[in-house]
Order: sequence, then C-alpha cells, then structure tokens
Amino acid sequence: GREEEHEEGYEEEHEVGFTLTLHEMTPESFDKGKQDHFASDMAANLGVEASQIEVVRFQAGSLVVETKITGLKHSDHAKEMVAQVKDKTSSGGLLSPQHFGPCTVHNIE
Repeated sequence: GREEEHEEGYEEEHEVGFTLTLHEMTPESFDKGKQDHFASDMAANLGVEASQIEVVRFQAGSLVVETKITGLKHSDHAKEMVAQVKDKTSSGGLLSPQHFGPCTVHNIE
C-alpha cells in the first residue's frame, strides 16, 4: 500500500489501491446508487466499513473502476488487505457477481 505523509500529531493511515474491470457493466449503469452498493458490497466482503471504500474514478472499457481502501491503521493491515483482495478476486468473492457481473482486478498497490 501507499503511505501518505500527514502533519505531525496525526495518526498515520494506510491505504490499498487497485483497479477493477467489471466486464458486464458500463459507466452509464454505474450511478451513485450503484457506486454506494459497490462500496457496501466490497466492504462487507473485505470486513471494512463502506466509508473506507473509495471509488477514485471510473471509465469505459466495460467499466474500469479505480478503487481505494482507506483508513487502514497499520502497514500489516494494508498487506493483509492486499492478500485478501487477491484471494477474494480469485475466488470471485470481492464483489457479488449477481449485482456486478464478473470482475478482474489489476494494479493492486
């Protein structure tokens, strides 16, 4: 994960970023409600809060969603989250396919 520098006195937080391709979705179908559902669904599958799942940006090409999991307290937690994202992706458990269709994850940091 990437570490962000904060002013002194702030607790350091870590984040994990990755890009997903949702093969059966389009940018037009990825409205605010669907984005909220995306965050809550992924959060439930990863054991974090929905507010920690950030849709950074998305674009066409099926639907490519740059995603970030924020507010991870330790670098160990970020490393575990990277492993969990990879594991859940290969098992198909990162996002519910009945809502989002098949997805592929790229560029996990």
